[in-house]
Amino acid sequence: EADEVEVRATLGKLQEGPWHPLATDATGAIVAALQWKLESGDPAFEILDAPAVGNVPAQSADVLRFRLSGRAKFGIPREADLAERPYNVDVDAMNRELASLVNMAQGGAFLGVGEGIDPGTGRYCAALLWPLGLVAIAAVAIVDGRNLDREQLEPGPFEEVMSIARSESIALLSRYFAHVTSCHCGQ
Repeated sequence: EADEVEVRATLGKLQEGPWHPLATDATGAIVAALQWKLESGDPAFEILDAPAVGNVPAQSADVLRFRLSGRAKFGIPREADLAERPYNVDVDAMNRELASLVNMAQGGAFLGVGEGIDPGTGRYCAALLWPLGLVAIAAVAIVDGRNLDREQLEPGPFEEVMSIARSESIALLSRYFAHVTSCHCGQ
């Protein structure tokens, strides 16, 4: 019973987030590495902003919000609204379908869906969610003096989930963008 109390107290401290400035820096570095992996892979994912709470802009430290949009693959400018002409693509439905496909894959992979803000258009949109709780734990390990290599700094399931997501994304992008023509001359 004493062990259980100690474990609960330790978990409570971890859930409070990094309490040391170095842990905050380490958390930021790990989150930046995850964002880079999302944005630089093929197909690339876009990082989204957290929705505002009332009139206060939100800064979400608990989840990373991102989505598959096809912008990088098809060379579409960030400020273009994909729901409007000439694209008319339901990116929200595409991302909800992607999350369902990842969640149905064998191995217990899970990708949450919530809400985010597209920084290019300022519109609310469906967001794929990756929890950052494990990132804070890795940051605390760094502050405690444990040298972790790059693989240890990333939450383990991230690579598995993103591998499934990327493999499913290719067919989704082809299907959702099949009606879009490459030349929009005179439109």
